[in-house]
Amino acid sequence: MSRAPLRAVGTIQLVVGDLARERVAAIIAPVGDGRTGVSRAQIAIQRTAGPGLVAEYDALLAGLPSGVLAPLAHIVTRGHELACRYVVHCRPVEAALAYEGEERALTRCLRSAFAKCQALGVRSVALPAIGTGAHGYRVTTAARVAVRAALEAQRHRDGPELIRFLLTGPATLETFLHALSDARDGLMG
Repeated sequence: MSRAPLRAVGTIQLVVGDLARERVAAIIAPVGDGRTGVSRAQIAIQRTAGPGLVAEYDALLAGLPSGVLAPLAHIVTRGHELACRYVVHCRPVEAALAYEGEERALTRCLRSAFAKCQALGVRSVALPAIGTGAHGYRVTTAARVAVRAALEAQRHRDGPELIRFLLTGPATLETFLHALSDARDGLMG
């Protein structure tokens, strides 16, 4: 079994800010099922990106067998009026429905989204604290999983060099700072 070449460097930034205003190659954005719910990030991105993104997203959903994005699946649109080239729309499993365990389900979602970014050849990615809103994950769980997935993605030679987490406030920022510190300590130890 061949392994992907590894690299040991990359930058992870934790900031309080607006995901829809980010100037990166790709944004990873959580979405609802397309019928019964949407995430705050999805609303902000669609509002900023304009009707072209909404039309492209809706057309991609219409092409799916069920017409909805399945849990743990993702689709990619262009950024349209956003300052990014791509938006990777991913649908986390709701925490209450994560039969395999919350951390495992969220890890699968984030790994898949980062792998799609790698396949697209993007070098910079921005994302929120995926899963912490309507999907029901605790911020501590989301931070721990997201930071580990980000560090793992950056170890691949073709992974994103810059991963920026856009967080909603000081408390979430502090939680992500602790998770990043713990993850880096774990790598060193």
